[in-house]
Amino acid sequence: MAISPTWTLPLPERLRPTRICDVTVVSLYEFEHDQPDKAGWFRASHVSLAAAGTLHLPDLEQARSLLVRVRLDDEQLLDLGALFNEEALVSRLDRALGKDVRRLALPLRASYVTWARAELRDAEPERHQDWELLVTVNVDFHLCLDWRSDAGGTIVYYVFFYLDEEGALHGEVEGGSFAFTGGYPFDTGEIFRGLEKNLPRGFAPLQAHLDQTIAGFATERRFSEIYLLPGRGEKRGRRRWGSADKQVCLALLPAE
Repeated sequence: MAISPTWTLPLPERLRPTRICDVTVVSLYEFEHDQPDKAGWFRASHVSLAAAGTLHLPDLEQARSLLVRVRLDDEQLLDLGALFNEEALVSRLDRALGKDVRRLALPLRASYVTWARAELRDAEPERHQDWELLVTVNVDFHLCLDWRSDAGGTIVYYVFFYLDEEGALHGEVEGGSFAFTGGYPFDTGEIFRGLEKNLPRGFAPLQAHLDQTIAGFATERRFSEIYLLPGRGEKRGRRRWGSADKQVCLALLPAE
């Protein structure tokens, strides 16, 4: 089972959650993009069913798309921002990219992209369904070669989280891509070749870190559903801002 977007459309003017067994919170995410799977800035509101609250939907002028998630009491969360920013992993990724590449700052940005929009798709179009979501680990960098022009850009690692037929959680590093500007007019080729050579060196450290984290988080545990939440998986607050370009959370429901 792979991660997929959650849609609830069309929506009424007001969504009044009713008490459902094991449901504690209804979360509404208002996105500035026309589709939630494009990530970006959002506003989040959460209503506790125990408080018998009402979730007000925004005017159409205030949000271009909506994501609604009914969240069960036993939902388990894995903070991907924290996972990818552990000091040991960041240090290994820095070394893998070579001495000429300087990461601009922490934290690394955890986001997501559909397979249809992933830079990897053209190499193997049938590997996933176009709607399936991949998590992205984004490293903003500055690159300076001796006696050459500077460049800046972003390196992206793609991670696919899924449940196997028995409900076990897996995470696989599927590849990476990069984009940069600068290095003109003569250094673009050398910069490209250097990034192309060093980018794959980060795959093994990232995969090892994923395997270790999943082993600690989900050893002998089985799940029935997997999905992504923008932000850190908060369950309180009304219309609080966040950016799904910077922080996302993996959510799982235990199998019965």
